[in-house]
Amino acid sequence: MKITCRIRLFVLVFGPGFGCGVPSYAQGMAATPQTTQQTETAAPLCDPNVIDGRFLFADQPAGEQTVSLIFQNKSASACRLHGEPGPSFGVDGHSVRVESCWLCGKDGKPAPAPERVPENEIVVKPGERAAVDLHWESSGASCQWADDVDFFVRWAKQTGYLFTPFQWRMHLCSEIRSSGYRPAADAALLGMMKEGALRIAELENPVYSDERATLHIAMQEGSNARAVGCQDIYTVKHLEGGMTRLDPLRTAQSSELVKLASGETQPEAEGRFIPFGYRLRCKTAGETTTAEAVVPAEDLDKITHIEWRAFSGKDPVFLTTETHFKVLDPETLAPNWGDKVEGIRTGLSIDRTTFKQGESIPLHLRWEDVDAPVPLAQSECGEPWPQLEILDSEHHLLRTFPMELLCMGHGWGPFVIEKGKAQRGFSEVAFASSSGWAPPRIDLSTDQLPVGVYFFMSVWSPHVFVADPKDEILPRRGLAGHEGEVYATVRSLPVRVEIVARSHP
Repeated sequence: MKITCRIRLFVLVFGPGFGCGVPSYAQGMAATPQTTQQTETAAPLCDPNVIDGRFLFADQPAGEQTVSLIFQNKSASACRLHGEPGPSFGVDGHSVRVESCWLCGKDGKPAPAPERVPENEIVVKPGERAAVDLHWESSGASCQWADDVDFFVRWAKQTGYLFTPFQWRMHLCSEIRSSGYRPAADAALLGMMKEGALRIAELENPVYSDERATLHIAMQEGSNARAVGCQDIYTVKHLEGGMTRLDPLRTAQSSELVKLASGETQPEAEGRFIPFGYRLRCKTAGETTTAEAVVPAEDLDKITHIEWRAFSGKDPVFLTTETHFKVLDPETLAPNWGDKVEGIRTGLSIDRTTFKQGESIPLHLRWEDVDAPVPLAQSECGEPWPQLEILDSEHHLLRTFPMELLCMGHGWGPFVIEKGKAQRGFSEVAFASSSGWAPPRIDLSTDQLPVGVYFFMSVWSPHVFVADPKDEILPRRGLAGHEGEVYATVRSLPVRVEIVARSHP
């Protein structure tokens, strides 16, 4: 097997952590003429924006691995899928070029004239599906691991399908083979893909893009599937420009992996790297497996499907469901800017006014150097963030909380805060016994903030940026210097918050 490597620059475009290769069109990707005048007039090439993409993958047939791309036409008219989905594999942030055999015959040789082979294209009517299977040998003397693969296509326009499994690693020991497009009626997919087999709980309350959201995923009864863990839950996202990608379910920051009571599981990586922030819980009760994931809300409106790779006996079965999450822009919330003091200001938004005891309260923080006459300093992670002041119903201060972001910085800075550019941050506050505080002169009869009316305010106290006088270049870039004295302190307008009992309707 011929394998070459090169730096994967494409990762800078389509997201951190998982690389995807620089497209190569040496494998039959060039535009080609239509096979017949009848085909040309019957259906145009498909626009990837109206194609719904899914992924299936398995260690099948024996001694091989297979990745199947399932395409569904979501438009109101028929269109054509044409030409090879040229694969580009990646491992450890580098691209790995593997030879491919498009329209590969039983003799292992590609068709001499692919344009004359019917499987080089397929017409899909509205609602219909087509599939492409790509497979390779997974054992042998010369093999290469791969972390991800891009399938680049040129239909009405160029786009890609990025496949990034988590626990299922691709083991390439031969060229990539495909016999072309095939019809993929629902009957042909039974036992492999079951649609509507997952139940996704509706998101509670309005969700804004800077928040975290909790997804509750459950296998529907009667799916006859056995889950092996949360690590086999994937999201399918359709991005701007037509690109579709399958990724392990991305979760919000958490400093530790979660392990619950007996019978529940946590992600296992078998020696592989688990990204920081992997927060996912699975629980099995009888034949039902449920998962809970805390995810960045900004991802939700890009997700078109959730897939859970389970098993029926020894065979994989993909339980899928469509998703239609609505995520709001925090800019639509009232900023509640306080008075400008010495050229700076801060604001605080809370998307509702009433919370039950024990609920977390989402805080949308804002701060800005509007026109301070001296440069102000911030760290690599944006500190200092505003703090939170909690006042009682009579506007007496009860406690001040720090609202710093958990950030793994490199120790660079301080940097100069850009003038005229409002900054935003998101945090949550939950009042439990672990927080270690009780408002003064209040009898804390439970472990939560008592029922009542409170006022929340953000408070910002930035420091002056002091440049290093010995450095003539770096101070202008904000890379040399230190924090000086506190410049000024500003407060937002007070935001009214009411805490009600858990039993409140």
